[in-house]
Amino acid sequence: MSTQLNDLWDALELGGACPLPDAAAVKRRVNAALNADPSERKLYMRQKIRFAAVLIAAVTALAGTALAVGSNWDAVVKALGAYAPYAQEVTGVSVTDRGVKVTVEAVLADEGRAVAYVSVTDLTGDRLDENTVLNGKSAAKCISYDPDSRTALFAITVREQNYNEDDTITLSISSIQPGTQELYGLGFPQELLTDRTLETRTLPAGEFERGGRQDDAPAVVLLPDQTPAPLEGTDLVWVSSAGFDKEGVFHILYEMAEGVNCYLWPYFQTIEFDGGESPSSYFFSEVRFGDGKYIDISYPAYSDDYGNNDPALVTRENVSHLTLTDAQTILYTRPEIAGDWSVSFSTGALPQRTLAVEDTLSGMHLTAWTLSPMTVRLAVDSGGGTPAFYPLSLYLADGTTVSVPHRGLIEMKEPSAISTDGRHHYDFVITWSLDSPIDPEQVTGVSLGYRMYPMDVTSAGPGYWLDKLPGE
Repeated sequence: MSTQLNDLWDALELGGACPLPDAAAVKRRVNAALNADPSERKLYMRQKIRFAAVLIAAVTALAGTALAVGSNWDAVVKALGAYAPYAQEVTGVSVTDRGVKVTVEAVLADEGRAVAYVSVTDLTGDRLDENTVLNGKSAAKCISYDPDSRTALFAITVREQNYNEDDTITLSISSIQPGTQELYGLGFPQELLTDRTLETRTLPAGEFERGGRQDDAPAVVLLPDQTPAPLEGTDLVWVSSAGFDKEGVFHILYEMAEGVNCYLWPYFQTIEFDGGESPSSYFFSEVRFGDGKYIDISYPAYSDDYGNNDPALVTRENVSHLTLTDAQTILYTRPEIAGDWSVSFSTGALPQRTLAVEDTLSGMHLTAWTLSPMTVRLAVDSGGGTPAFYPLSLYLADGTTVSVPHRGLIEMKEPSAISTDGRHHYDFVITWSLDSPIDPEQVTGVSLGYRMYPMDVTSAGPGYWLDKLPGE
C-alpha cells in the first residue's frame, strides 16, 4: 500500500516526501488547530486542512474496509473523514453501568447542528455488535464496531432539548439494543387479503404484553396458524394468520422467530384503498401462545382515539378494492441492556459567517443566511410555502460550485408576534448539512432553486433569477 500512497501523493503534487499514515499525527494537528488563538486559528486551519483531508481520504480509499479500527480515536477520525480537523476532542467524559462504558470521544458542532461521537464498550462480555442502536432508535445507530475491543462507535445528532442553559450538552441513554434488524420491502402475499372469517380470542388486560389500546381495554386477536405464509426476504418474522374477526375487523397476526422482539412501536404495512386512500390508524397487541411470540395488527373502521370516524375502508365488501403494501419493521435479535448512562460535556462552535438578506420566496420572508464549514442555515418568517425542498448550491471564489443533494431540515421557533388578522407570526430556520467542509469566507453566492443571492461582506442580495441550475 505504501507504493500506491506514494504514487497518489506525487499525482496530487503535494510536494516533499509522502508521510506514512499516522492517526496520532492527525490528532495532534486537530488539537493544535483547536487550541490556537482565534486570530491564528483560521489561517492555521487553511494551511492544515488540505493535508489532513487528503491523507484521510487517501488512506480510506486505498485501504477500504480492510483499514482496521486501532483505537476509539482512530475510529472517530475515520468516521469524520474530511471533517476530522474541525472536530473537538472531548476528554474525561464517560460513565459505566451494567458493565458497559459510554464515552464521549468528540463533537462536531456549529450553532445550527451538533454531532457527538460516542463510544460504547462492553467491559464484561460480548453483548454488542455492529447492529447496535441506542434508546431503541435506529437513528442512533452504530457507525463502526471493533470486535477486539468490543467497542461500538455512534454518531449522535444533538437535539435542541439536549442543550442546557449553560450551553453544555447532556446525552442520556437508558437502553442499548444490539442485534437490530431493519426490514424493508418485504413482499406481502396478496392472496391472504380475502373476506374469510377466522377464529379469535379476547384477552383481558394483563394477558397481552403491550398494545396500542388503553390498559383496561380487552384485546381481540387472531389465533395462530390459520393462514401461515412467509414474508419474502426474511425468516425472522412471518404471517401466522390474516383475516376478519366476527365483528368485521381485519387482522394480521405475525409470529416472530425464537429470541426475536419487535420494535417499541411496530409498523408493518399499510392497506391502500384503490391505490390511494388508506386507514389512518391501527391497533396492535403483543401476545404469547405457548412458546410463540406474536404481534396482532388490526385495522378498525374508525380513524383515531378522539372519536373521529372515517368511512369503513377495510371491510369484507371492500376487499376487492384493497391492496396490502410491502411490509417493513424493526426487530431486535439480541437481549436489551437497560441502564442509566448520562453524560454532560461542553462544545465550542465553529466560526461562522452571517449575512442579512431581504427577499420573499414562495411566500416566505428571508432574513439571514448563516454559513459554517458544516451547514448552511436560512432564517425565514411569515407564512407561505417552504424553500427547504429547493436545490441549494454554493458558489466559491475559485469558480467552483458545491451543490447540496438533499433537502433542508425545517425548525419552527415559537410564535414571535400576532399579525393584525389574528394569525401567529412564526420564525423558521432551515438547515442544510454539507457532505464536505467549506470555507465560509470563500462563498460568493448561494442559489436556492432558480433564485440567486450574491454575497458581500455583510449582506446577501438583492436576489435575482437564474436561467438554469448548476449542471444544467
